[in-house]
Order: sequence, then C-alpha cells, then structure tokens
Amino acid sequence: RLCNSAWATGVVVYAGPEAKIQMNSAATPFKTSRLALFTNRETYNVLLLQIVLCFLGAVIGGAWAGQDRVAWGGYLWGPEGPDDDAALSGFLLFWSFILIFTNFVPISLLVTLDIVKFFQSLMMMWDLEMYHEAVDQEGNIKQIPMQVRCSDLNDELGLVDHVFSDKTGTLTCNVRE
Repeated sequence: RLCNSAWATGVVVYAGPEAKIQMNSAATPFKTSRLALFTNRETYNVLLLQIVLCFLGAVIGGAWAGQDRVAWGGYLWGPEGPDDDAALSGFLLFWSFILIFTNFVPISLLVTLDIVKFFQSLMMMWDLEMYHEAVDQEGNIKQIPMQVRCSDLNDELGLVDHVFSDKTGTLTCNVRE
C-alpha cells in the first residue's frame, strides 16, 4: 500500500530467462566415472541384444510350432500342446527365452564394482598420510583426514594430470585469505 502518494512508476531491468540469477540456476551435474558410464552403456547393449535374441527365438519357435514340426513336451505345455496357435506359442517362447537368458546381464559385475569402490574409499579415508593441515581459531595446527564424498570417482583419481589454481589458492583450498 502506498503512503503519501497516489501512484508510483517502476522499471524492471534484467528480468526473464536472461537474468543473471536465471542463467546461473542450472541443475548441478551428476558426477559419474567413465567406468560407470561404460558399464551402464554396455549393460544396456547386452539387454538390447537379449531382447532381440528372445524375439528372434520366439518368432522362429512360433513359426516352427505353426507348421506342426515339433512334438511339444508335456513338461512345457501339457500333453496337447499350446492349442496349435503360433502367436501364443511365440509369446510364451519369448518369455521362456527371457528366463533362459537372464544371466546375460552381469548384475554380479555391477555389485562387485560397487563393493570394490566402497572398500577403496574406506582405505583412502584410513590412510594416515592423506590429510590436510589447517589452523584453527586458537592457532593450533589440525590434521583433517580425507573424506570420500562420491565413491564413483575413485577410479578417476589416477587420471588427474593438472591442477589449476589462481595465485590466492581459492580454487584448491576454497578459502580466501
């Protein structure tokens, strides 16, 4: 509510998607190692290959069943078979092949990689020579141990060639003196 005035005029400058606050409000990127990206991509490729093979097997099996060349085993469909319906037998064969090929996707590999990365991060945190010396308020020198905040990036540590910093060290210590 305005006091002592009947009206007011204002000008809005730098509003909209080109405003500084809007341009700097991007979502933080998710940090993933190259090994994790490679493993995920290859897992998707193996899953796609599995689906293609299951579909191909189902089509061939359905066509084969439609020609009455197969004496269906009672352990699969019963004594009379899948009602001589090629589409039904192809559908059932697709899911049978999915069950047969479940070991294509290496779930144990992914679990093993996560366990190894977890123990690597523990070993790095327990390393007595990996610390940062800092001076507290009283002037005492404290040794702050290393903290692992993302175990996905352990295998990227050996790939660091250059560390860039300005002359004040704000990029490396994140402390302005």
